[in-house]
Amino acid sequence: MDALTERLHEAAESLPSDMPAADQIRHRAEHARRTRRAVAGSAAAGLLAVLALGVGILGGGARPQLAPAGPASRAWVSPVGSVFTDDPVMPRAGWAAIIKGDYGALRNLNAPGGQSVKVDGDLAITANRPRPLACITDPYALGADEVHGAAVVQPENQVDAVPLSGRFNEYVLWFADPSDAGRALAGLREVFQECRFRPDPTHRVDSSYLAYDEVLIPPVDEQFTGEIEQVPTNGSGHGYGYGLSVARQGRLVVVHESLEAWWDRPALTVFALTTYAADRLSPTVAP
Repeated sequence: MDALTERLHEAAESLPSDMPAADQIRHRAEHARRTRRAVAGSAAAGLLAVLALGVGILGGGARPQLAPAGPASRAWVSPVGSVFTDDPVMPRAGWAAIIKGDYGALRNLNAPGGQSVKVDGDLAITANRPRPLACITDPYALGADEVHGAAVVQPENQVDAVPLSGRFNEYVLWFADPSDAGRALAGLREVFQECRFRPDPTHRVDSSYLAYDEVLIPPVDEQFTGEIEQVPTNGSGHGYGYGLSVARQGRLVVVHESLEAWWDRPALTVFALTTYAADRLSPTVAP
């Protein structure tokens, strides 16, 4: 068994995260309710599959309007002097592969037929700049030297009473100074912790957790995952879940957030996103 395989086995054995036992029970119950938007599969099997890679609604205030179900597709435009040789944001076919657990397909997205991975239900990447789905700081305002992002919509999961639901966002941030990248991750973690206890006039937090992932798959340097489950304060209607996962690899920070949309194997998902983005860094740029 090589070193990477051994690390993957160790990571698999450490799952699930060390959230409190009571929160684990509530989280599992809520996760079962939302199986319509998650593909079944064990985290251990997903972690071993990484070898194939080759490597503010929770806050108060006015709520934005629900986005249309069929937005235009996002197009990559390389900025002058970009540190990336290609779009570092995961394309639709890549998300289809992640949702299906077909991580091997991520190696071949640029090959003929590589963009043909199918996924059940609608999955659309919008042409609009993503905006935070909860009360976290806008990643575009974290002082990164370069930021790329995309919003992915799953129309069948949209809830009329929850604006911006049925979608997840990805942000790829590049910092010239690695210490700035570390501070950005720490800042997002602190703000998410505040989100867990921020009052909302229509919903209350039923359960939440924030886990600083101690078991990492190199070359990721640090990573955290959190989730908040909200229920109506008046006891009428369904609750909803918001998840946030952030990873840092050197000067690269990748953010994945979800509001009543894809949220399964979050630690593995953000690792796959980070690996994909890092592979598109210019050879002249050190991670």
